[in-house]
Amino acid sequence: MGVGVVYLGVLGIFILICSLISFFVFKKKGQLKIGIVVSVFLAMIVLIPLFLIAFESELYFKSDAKEDLQQVNILLKDDFEIISNKIVGMPEYYQTTYLKISDKDKKRIINSIKGYSDFKILKNDDSTLINKISFSGERIERKETGNYLIEKEFIKEYYYKKEGYVPIVITISLKANSDSLILKRIED
Repeated sequence: MGVGVVYLGVLGIFILICSLISFFVFKKKGQLKIGIVVSVFLAMIVLIPLFLIAFESELYFKSDAKEDLQQVNILLKDDFEIISNKIVGMPEYYQTTYLKISDKDKKRIINSIKGYSDFKILKNDDSTLINKISFSGERIERKETGNYLIEKEFIKEYYYKKEGYVPIVITISLKANSDSLILKRIED
């Protein structure tokens, strides 16, 4: 956990304590309604972001999935379903989403992955773009993609690093005999 998260936690506790103090100060002055409004406002400054972080996995919608897929040049033309979505980490961000897609979209995505000039058939994931970057520790500004077939699983990787920001890694994987597309997004 980063130091920034600890600072935010301490600040949140401080704001909640100020919320309680303001309520009792205004109540003692005979201005109960103002005390309630001020204390609720201060509490909401902390509770709303906390709620959004706690339920982030449940607040992931089809539009968010489409946006993530567009970053790797994948467009789902048919309707799809979000089977599951799990997001963990703060400030590091690890997301895994399972989508149920149509057979037409699956075939189109597989053909798209096969059609890239950097498409490779690999025996294991040791030579993938993300593993090369992870093991090298390199965090330079760049944008790269990789397209692979590893043991009947088609994989498309996208790495993006912009100056002053953490790298974003998006990995799309699907098997020819399954209607599930796995979308992994890492901001680390």
